[in-house]
Amino acid sequence: MQGSGEYTFPASSAQEWIWLASQVGTDAAAYNLRGYAELPAGLDTGQARAALAELVRRHEPLRTALRLRDGALAQVVHAELPVELAELDLTDLPDAERLRRLEESEAASLAQPFALDRAPLWRARLIRLPQGARLEFIAHHAIFDGNSVPVFAAEMRELGQAAVEGRAARLPELEHGRPDRAAARGGLLDGVTPVGFLHVSAGKIWAPPGLTGTTLPA
Repeated sequence: MQGSGEYTFPASSAQEWIWLASQVGTDAAAYNLRGYAELPAGLDTGQARAALAELVRRHEPLRTALRLRDGALAQVVHAELPVELAELDLTDLPDAERLRRLEESEAASLAQPFALDRAPLWRARLIRLPQGARLEFIAHHAIFDGNSVPVFAAEMRELGQAAVEGRAARLPELEHGRPDRAAARGGLLDGVTPVGFLHVSAGKIWAPPGLTGTTLPA
């Protein structure tokens, strides 16, 4: 750990592939992924922010950026990271206007790029609708993939439910990354990630339209 409160591990081969693609003219937002978590009734904004902060504390990828260090790509994991939660309340709008506003705002949020050298590589927004509240989560594919979405949603729901009920959240203990494993296994996507949160299946990663060759390098 460095004095600045950062851990530096070698980047994984998947992260190197994604970073390289982002440097050669790929749409900067092409690797943005979105997930949702339906939140329990009665959860206020402060409780939702606290639940998200606990999720960020638990999962190193949500505190990670990618930077060049001595000519090599590294993942920089922050020991702590401030958590911001935007809010969009559409409960009082007519149905047609609500749908239009929701679609426009979601499209705009997904299209906003991330700077890969600055954490966090995600943003979250609390969306309030007549049927209830949900958390919209946009993250870069360097730290998040399709297999991350159900884990994120389940943990966020449990953290929210625990806050409403005034109890401790019932979540599994996680095996956090270690520098020796990072070096041995190639970084965050290859095994340093807390178990179950980020996963790349069978050496494949998602590629945006127009890019091929999604098999990861050895």
